[in-house]
Parts: sequence; C-alpha cells; structure tokens
Amino acid sequence: RGRPLTAQLGHKISAGESDRDWYRFTVDAAAGAPQRLHARLAGLPGIDLALELFDGAGGRLALADGSGRGGDEVLPNWIVGPGTYFLLVREVLRPGEPPRENLRDAYRLAVDFQPWVDGWEMEPNDRPAQANPMPGSGSLQGFLGSESDVDLVRLPPGRGRLAAAVSGVPGVDLVLE
Repeated sequence: RGRPLTAQLGHKISAGESDRDWYRFTVDAAAGAPQRLHARLAGLPGIDLALELFDGAGGRLALADGSGRGGDEVLPNWIVGPGTYFLLVREVLRPGEPPRENLRDAYRLAVDFQPWVDGWEMEPNDRPAQANPMPGSGSLQGFLGSESDVDLVRLPPGRGRLAAAVSGVPGVDLVLE
C-alpha cells in the first residue's frame, strides 16, 4: 500500500494461457469504512493488460481493461470495506492469438486506499441503484475508468431548474444526460 511495486508477466502457462500475477491486500477494520481504493497498473509494451479486483471469497468486483496494448489501467475510487481483497494482473487474450511474453520489461502496480471524502464519486456507480448522491456542495469530482465508463449521480428531490456541466477529458467524447 502506498509503495508502487514492479513485476514481470512471466512465461506463458500454456499455448492458450498467459501468466497471471495475484496480489492480496487487507483493509483493517480500524481504518473505518468505506475506504477509497485507487489502483493503477502501468502497462507493458506490446501487451494488453487487465487489472481485476476480487473480494475475499473470490468474487470479481471490478475489471479495468480499456487501454489496449501498452496502456495503463486504473481502478479509481472503488469502495472497499474491512476485509481481504485480491488484485489480478493478466494479459487480455485476443481470439486466435497466442499469449505474448515480455520478460525484458516490468509493469508497475500502485495501490492505495484512503477514507471516503464527500464530493468524490465512489465506484461502483454504473447502475441506478448504485448512483452516487449529489453532495451538499452541488459538485462531484470523479474519474472515468475507461472510455465506456458510466457514472450515475442521484440528485436530491426538489423544485426549480437544474443546471449541470461536466469538464472534459482529452480525447474522450463525454455525454451528460
């Protein structure tokens, strides 16, 4: 936590299966809940990597796979409570292509978690039941996990007109509905 690590995606396991690197971390109950997990995977040249988050029972909570070969993957502001979690770094295999190996370069994985702060989005928030409440300040900051990420916000009930704006992300066509 808080210190990036470097590792290599080793030799492929078989002709159809790449190496996989698993990492375990624990959120201590004394840390309070909820916590904001931020995990960033710096990619490998020529390899499409994915970063996945699993709960202690092995259920997948999140997948970051939007950058393509050589790109970084990010799990921003994911809610984690006390318990054990796992991160998986793996290659995204394309149909008909064998796993790639890059034993020369290392990827970097950085993981941190901090208490939730009002005014920031919390993932998951891709479905109406998971929508983040609009904070009292009327402003919410967040991240797009990928170009296809959807962030939903629940507005307080009220009357009157609504004015909304979203700031841009270079190279991404954002839509506000």
